[in-house]
Amino acid sequence: MMRFRALIRSLVVFLLFVGTLQGIVNQAGPKLYIRDYQHGVPIIGITNAEMASMGDYWFEKFHQPGQWLSEMTVIEISSVDELIAEFASELSTGDADEQRF
Repeated sequence: MMRFRALIRSLVVFLLFVGTLQGIVNQAGPKLYIRDYQHGVPIIGITNAEMASMGDYWFEKFHQPGQWLSEMTVIEISSVDELIAEFASELSTGDADEQRF
């Protein structure tokens, strides 16, 4: 049971990190869209497949001509390390003493 709780705690911390990162990098406009909800916090009555299809549905909707993601280039990122590397410049104020991350 302790391993399960630790796993859940790690998942929640991960989701908070990714959500916070999304908020930081999207302040000036859309740059990061979290599409894969398969590993999100479970919602009673909704399967992982349904969560994934919701992410796909909204992504496709927002990526149609004239929508807010229509002009954006899509880059798939498959790890936290890649995610941090991609947005590292957004996480720093430029002053070593005032790092945002």
